[in-house]
Amino acid sequence: MDDPSLPLVRLAEALLFRSSGPMSQTALARALGQDVDVVAIMARVGERTAGLGFELVPAGDGWMGSRHESVLYVRLE
Repeated sequence: MDDPSLPLVRLAEALLFRSSGPMSQTALARALGQDVDVVAIMARVGERTAGLGFELVPAGDGWMGSRHESVLYVRLE
């Protein structure tokens, strides 16, 4: 089943990965669209990134991504 919100979720992920600090809800709404439920999109980002070494954390009036230092990176050959 196609998820119509997936492009917005991916865009939000990209914005967080690129950002050097927290992104406010206002900045995310500007990027994703004023009519978008930013809180719902960010909840989806949190679900998609859970267990991948990237944690979505609340920060002020927005969110930021935090890398887990304990993540084990494995090189597959």
